Amino acid sequence: MLIAFLALSLLGLFLLTYAVLVEPMRVPVVRRYTMPMRGLAHPLRVAALGDFHACVPWMNEQRILGIVRQVNGLKPDLAMLLGDFETGIHAPFLLRKLKPDEWARPLAELEAPLGRFAVLGNHDWLEDLQGARQALAEAKIPVLENEARLIPVGGNEAIWVAGLADQYTNGKLWQGREGADDLDGTLAQIFEDQHPVLLLAHEPDIFEEPMDRVGLVLSGHTHGGQVRLPFLGALTVPSRFGTKYAQGLFRRGGTRLLVTAGLGCSRLPLRFNCPPEIMLVDLIPENTEEFPK
Repeated sequence: MLIAFLALSLLGLFLLTYAVLVEPMRVPVVRRYTMPMRGLAHPLRVAALGDFHACVPWMNEQRILGIVRQVNGLKPDLAMLLGDFETGIHAPFLLRKLKPDEWARPLAELEAPLGRFAVLGNHDWLEDLQGARQALAEAKIPVLENEARLIPVGGNEAIWVAGLADQYTNGKLWQGREGADDLDGTLAQIFEDQHPVLLLAHEPDIFEEPMDRVGLVLSGHTHGGQVRLPFLGALTVPSRFGTKYAQGLFRRGGTRLLVTAGLGCSRLPLRFNCPPEIMLVDLIPENTEEFPK
């Protein structure tokens, strides 16, 4: 019995050490998707990054720069930042928070010839809203808050990129008041043309709303649950719909949703069986007969 107890204790200590000191600090995996997009004439590569939660030591400036360089090596046409740049972790689990200019400085080095766009997350709104907006503006990364833009992609082709303000910050999740998002107002800015529509929304819960005009929604926020147990999956997800949209690909009609497990940690610096990830999406014309390998 004593030997079994000691063995289990050592195993538990090993797993905890791994979940706190190893997996959260891993080089991000690249989660790849190839996806048909209605209205698209030529392939586009989109990199999506979510939930940096910048702080020392878990997500310091040098680590963010390393992630940026990793993304640049993937040669995306568009780079999408899905919010929650601010810390989300509190003492005693960090040495200090990064200021917005510190986490935005390496993000300014993202290379995407067709554009870099961001939405803000609940922690950005709660912790330093004006600082986050200003830092991203200085990094020349437009923040889309209930806004849609038509982005030329060559010739006569273009893609709509739309972004929502945060759905929960003003209380929709935990205080019973309305969020800052305006899906109807955002989609009303999109002309009735044939150009594809890409929507950035920090929380994936918006996917429950009607959005037939949208081809693809990119979201973060869930961290994939941060802790995913074998056979059980994510134990808890900060969503009105539980673990329904924890991570991965979802579809309703002609609209798809991709949810990234993100890069950093929230509340506790803890990841298990849910490594940091970069989401790389190769969009192809909907009538393409075979997906590229």
